[in-house]
Amino acid sequence: MNPFCSIILLLYTNYLVYHYSGIFLGLISSLIVIYKISYILGKTRTPTIFLGSFQQGLSYTKDYFGSYTQHKGAFLEAKKLIEKYKLKDFVLIAIYYDKPGSMDDNKLRSSIGIYKRSKWSPEKIPEEFEKYCEENGYNKTELPDTSSLCCIWDYFNYNSMMIGIQKFYKLFEVKIRDGNFRKMYNIDENKTKISIEVYESIDSYISFYVPLTNNENFMVFKKNR
Repeated sequence: MNPFCSIILLLYTNYLVYHYSGIFLGLISSLIVIYKISYILGKTRTPTIFLGSFQQGLSYTKDYFGSYTQHKGAFLEAKKLIEKYKLKDFVLIAIYYDKPGSMDDNKLRSSIGIYKRSKWSPEKIPEEFEKYCEENGYNKTELPDTSSLCCIWDYFNYNSMMIGIQKFYKLFEVKIRDGNFRKMYNIDENKTKISIEVYESIDSYISFYVPLTNNENFMVFKKNR
């Protein structure tokens, strides 16, 4: 169900409890509703990290320096590419190469653009789009199938998206320091430097990937400082 509809339904149900069952049950209902709305917003939700796979696909990304929280314009630019050239089955993607806090924010590297899984029906890429990418700093890359640590986060607005992003990276930092977790999935901590975000459906859900192999194939950053 649409999150907005769910919230309205919860509030209406709470009203009915107050109206027909009195203040005591209404207060109990209010506590339940507050918890459920907080869950929808992501505040009381905990992400889950599991072993999965990043799927082979084609990406067009542009390189950026700077804080990872300051690239909203890059995502909007990539989104416009999908809309302008009517690129079916392409979604937004971001690849991050450095750990925030390990260096000055203005040195943090990322590649942001669009991506399409190879399993989706092939379609001819418009020549006009290819030319635009060549002239405007977008790098075309074939990304490989790769075993990865994965996480999926549902969201419905910018705030709930940011809550999910923050929670995922905090959880990942905890998990990667856990020897039992690394042993369970045979993880080499030195090979978990790259992280990927795929915005599967705008204002719907995001997939996180931390490749465990083929790291060099995801190093698509080419921009010199």
